[in-house]
Amino acid sequence: MPEIAFPSLSFVVFNLNVWHKVIFETIYYLLNKAHLKVMKTILITGATSGIGLALGHWYKEKGERPILLGRRSLESLSDPIFTADNYCQVDLATADAHVTVGRWLHNRKIDTVDVLIHNAGLGWYGDPAEQSSASVQDLVAVNVEAPIRLTHALLPLVQSAAAGKIVFVSSAVSQLPTADYAVYTATKAALDGFARSLRIEQAGRVAVQVLHPGATRTTMHEKIGIPKERMNWDKFPPAADVATQMGGAITTGRRHVAIGVTNKILRGVSRAIPNLLRGVMRKKFAGSGWPASGAVGHVVITGAADGIGRATAHHFAEAGYQVTGIDFDAERSAETVAELRDMGGTADFITADLSRPEGVNRVIDALQTKPPIDMLINNAGISAAGHFSQLPLEEQIKVIKVNFLAPLLLTTGVLQTKRLTSEAQLVFLSSLSRYVGYPGAAVYAATKDGLASYAGSLHVDGRHPTSCTVVYPGPTRTAHARRYSPDNDNEKNRTPPEAVATAIYSGATRRAFTVLPGGGAKVFATLGRIAPRLMEQAMKKVILDKFPTT
Repeated sequence: MPEIAFPSLSFVVFNLNVWHKVIFETIYYLLNKAHLKVMKTILITGATSGIGLALGHWYKEKGERPILLGRRSLESLSDPIFTADNYCQVDLATADAHVTVGRWLHNRKIDTVDVLIHNAGLGWYGDPAEQSSASVQDLVAVNVEAPIRLTHALLPLVQSAAAGKIVFVSSAVSQLPTADYAVYTATKAALDGFARSLRIEQAGRVAVQVLHPGATRTTMHEKIGIPKERMNWDKFPPAADVATQMGGAITTGRRHVAIGVTNKILRGVSRAIPNLLRGVMRKKFAGSGWPASGAVGHVVITGAADGIGRATAHHFAEAGYQVTGIDFDAERSAETVAELRDMGGTADFITADLSRPEGVNRVIDALQTKPPIDMLINNAGISAAGHFSQLPLEEQIKVIKVNFLAPLLLTTGVLQTKRLTSEAQLVFLSSLSRYVGYPGAAVYAATKDGLASYAGSLHVDGRHPTSCTVVYPGPTRTAHARRYSPDNDNEKNRTPPEAVATAIYSGATRRAFTVLPGGGAKVFATLGRIAPRLMEQAMKKVILDKFPTT
């Protein structure tokens, strides 16, 4: 038998020591590496002043890498935080702002954004009838379109981060009726709606959070013309304190965070008892100079050539109203006019493209030659359905133009020109998505949340002879629904447009604020309030999961 050679004791001890050392050093390295600070890239819009600038400093002090966006030139900024390597000059009101930002990041080889903070915002204060068309367009462009454009462009960079996050800076009053800030509040509510649906779409890839700061000591209040005797902004918390709370909130996994105790209470009340709150806040109209109603009521309906709009035109014509329809489809409009006249109604149409402000202006001018308006029904709407990141951006921006900007401009126009009667009713078609979200049509959901907010602000105003009705239809049996739905197999279960039209007529003529057409809509709205996450998952299953992915 051959002799077996065993290693000497000294050899074993030596090698044990070597392996012990290797293992020890490896563990030490891994432990140290785990504690190493990995600098995160934080992109902040509206970063040259106020909360945005304070956030930039907060992140810099934490050892992160803030990327700062603003309209001012680098040379005009005296704060040393701004450098050529971290400041991108861009006007977010321009349609190609997202392209400018993307190119700037690419040129600096920044291919990951850990946190994208949509902080930039414009405000406006005063009587909604006095806000110019240009101002309305600017607020929608900066507060709504810009965050959506930037999210679409930068989403791949956020997805490439280990724990990427998109933060939308909304407002503590986004759920409140605010007569003096009607358009501003509507834009913030639109952000809320977009974020809710985007969160469902991006679950497991990118976190989506909404922050709701309240009044803060910045220059915005003075810029938008709020009298200091009406609102003393010196008493508000400084931007640095608010930014510190916001920075801390961003590190959490919470989906919505109201900043400050008072704002938490305010949002809780606005969500729990919205009807009571509107009743308390509503001011009685005591103005003059508005025309009286004629012997025949006059209803103006946008998107009246088809679907819900057409059915609503029929219903009002049957009730004896003079109908003025607004639609871009001249041929279909002519057919609808013929139908209404054949049944003995009085009707005509204005052909206009509501996706363009000049088209809205054309409608406002044309209405000057018609009787005063008893009922204005903002019904026109389009959609863009599918995964947000895979849908063409401009197609989604057009949804904002038609569904959100056009009703704001048209309503402002008839208020400014006093084309409404002394007891006029404004009707806005929102969507059941306001209660349950709409993954697969996030931008559509944004516009419908914004409309509902705008209606609430006008409803309590008191400076105009208007009350408002907001209609929240669910799936309806129309060509619009067929065009955008991922699955038309159950079309028979959708609500007929005639039933929605009946609900619109009934709600508007009795001056109800909220209209949920049909028992199904009421059930879904209730479930959306009491079990929001359950309904979000249900909407994902029945809508989003049926769209193809690329």
